[in-house]
Amino acid sequence: MQKSVGVGRKVLVTSGLTRLLQQPKHANYSTNSKSCNSRWFDPKDSQHITTPVALYNTLSKSKVSLKIAKRLSDVPVINWYSCGPTVYDDTHLGHARNYVCLDIIYRILAHYFNYPVLHVMGITDVDDKILKRAAELGKQPSEISRKYEFDFIEDMKKLNVIQPYVYTRVTEHIEEIKQFVEEMEKNGFTYTTANGGVYFDSKKFEQNDHYYGKLSPNNAQESIQQEHIEHREEKKDPRDFALWKFTSRDYLGWESKWGYGRPGWHIECSAMIDHIFNNKSGAATIDIHSGGIDLAFPHHNNEIAQSEAKNHAHFCCSRETNWCNYFIHVGHLHIKGLKMSKSLKNFITIKDFLKRYSPDQFRIFCLLHQYNQTLDYNEDAIGEAIKVEKRILDFLHNISKLLNFSKTPLHTLLIY
Repeated sequence: MQKSVGVGRKVLVTSGLTRLLQQPKHANYSTNSKSCNSRWFDPKDSQHITTPVALYNTLSKSKVSLKIAKRLSDVPVINWYSCGPTVYDDTHLGHARNYVCLDIIYRILAHYFNYPVLHVMGITDVDDKILKRAAELGKQPSEISRKYEFDFIEDMKKLNVIQPYVYTRVTEHIEEIKQFVEEMEKNGFTYTTANGGVYFDSKKFEQNDHYYGKLSPNNAQESIQQEHIEHREEKKDPRDFALWKFTSRDYLGWESKWGYGRPGWHIECSAMIDHIFNNKSGAATIDIHSGGIDLAFPHHNNEIAQSEAKNHAHFCCSRETNWCNYFIHVGHLHIKGLKMSKSLKNFITIKDFLKRYSPDQFRIFCLLHQYNQTLDYNEDAIGEAIKVEKRILDFLHNISKLLNFSKTPLHTLLIY
């Protein structure tokens, strides 16, 4: 099941990762109650093994022991899904920090602890931003998405990020997305409006042994400000969100039982996860879900709600089970006090960065800081990473003959 990605590699764990991945003396677990106020349930059944790893779980809002389900002939396998990019432009250092930090954690789990990891990454290749970019350039949306998907993968290779076992594209899972929405509809958790499309019914969800807002910053009402509102007047509740959006036939879309349209943003990942990781019980479960901190709410929050609604019998509160056991979110990369982003036009592309610095220097820059906290990018911080790299290389050079590394390029020993 696991892709062969390297043999005999070691992991160098420095300050930030050491603090976040060491086993705590007293794990701070969330209190599990049978009410629907529980965000997270500690996996305690016999099908999970406790690892010597602890990580900060955004879902429980605490550092917890990582427990892995026994899936393959009683062998523990980590099912891990990462949200990939929306492919309409070049990737920048904010993206790089996210994927490099997650790659470090992957290497620790897969190469240091030798756990089999089935890592899947979703690529959003249909989106308003892609359609807008295609219209500006007079090209087909698929031309735009394929170009920037290819560029993203090449950038990741240059940063020495191990590729996932498989990439999944939204446009290749339209039928699965429609089937997913239909299952939610059968369970009574959707409604259709005249102009907007098919929406998730958050009130109905809460009334049926579920808790909406597990990944909300403070309370789910904040979605009123944070969610992009479309056809708000047709919604039963401001927290409701689109599962299938009606669109003009002049734009990219697909036929469905509800009408011509395309998927809502949140449903895409839920459906792809359900398709890739589905087990014999009919309900997909994953161990780790990851992405940037800006995806925690509302995107990942709504993924949880959708997946519980589709698999209502498996993930209702009274069952005390999670659709995903652990959420890992990487903090923003700031530049001059502001989040590095395309909308603010204050970003540095990975290609431009690598004209001046090396992939190892950026990786050390990431390692010197706690991955789930905001990090300011500046020349001084990169300079510190360069100094650390030099100290490591000097050390390896001094002992290379003693350890018989004389024929091994020193930089290949820096695997972290």
